[in-house]
Formats: sequence, C-alpha cells, structure tokens
Amino acid sequence: AAAALNVAAKLASLLGLKEVTALHVYFDESRTTYEGADESLRGDETAHFAAFVAPLDTQGVKIEPLFREGVHPAHTIRQVADELSIDLTVMETRGRTSSAAILLGSVAQETLAETRGPVLVVKHSGTQIGVFRAMLLKLLHSEPGELFD
Repeated sequence: AAAALNVAAKLASLLGLKEVTALHVYFDESRTTYEGADESLRGDETAHFAAFVAPLDTQGVKIEPLFREGVHPAHTIRQVADELSIDLTVMETRGRTSSAAILLGSVAQETLAETRGPVLVVKHSGTQIGVFRAMLLKLLHSEPGELFD
C-alpha cells in the first residue's frame, strides 16, 4: 500500500490538498467479540501506521489513518467512500494475473465494481503472481510472501 499512499499524497499535494485519509480494513474471523474487544485487540494500529508512514515522502500532506473492520473489504471501502464523500479512492493491486485473480479474488477489481466514485489502482512493483502460484496459495491458505520467497 506504500506505493498507493505515495501516489495519493503526490496527487493531493499537486491539487493543494493538506490531508488524505488512509483506510485500513481489517477482519479477524477467529476473534471472539466482547465489549471492549476492539480497544484491547486494536490498540497499537496507530503506532504501527505511524511507523509505516514515517519513511514515505508524503509531500507535506497529512496522512490521516482510518481503521474499519469489515468482512468484505470492497464493501467497506465503498461504505467509507460514501460516508466521507471521498473524491478519489487510490489503492494498490498485488499484481496478480487475471487467472490468479479468479482463483484468489481481487479487492481492487471488486472495489472498481462496488465504488460509485473514481478509483485509481496503482500496480504493485513486485513479482506478479501467476496461476500456478495462485493455486498453491489457495490450496495452502497462505499469503503470497510465504511461498517461494
């Protein structure tokens, strides 16, 4: 997401905007919910976000973090975009081939279909995930960085 955040900050700077919102959608299906669960389980995300943003060149634009829980990231992105009247959604894609995206799904493609406003997708500069690797990931329920690296 760093590349997308850099692009968003640069665009905001060029347009004279002072702030952008960085949304992180999280979901933990293993979590048991109880009163105060979000505070105890999610207490460090602001510090982690600050550490993530620190090395980035934000062009003097303030990056305001927003954390939302959601089962379906594209739905949550659309809801937040509608709620905050977001002018432009900027997000990074993992660089999957179309075959791999069919197997694993693509939040970027779903967001393009879901969101009412414009979406700018920034292509991830890392290794592209092909169909063979996607099948292995699907079978093993792994994340892309955990195999073959």
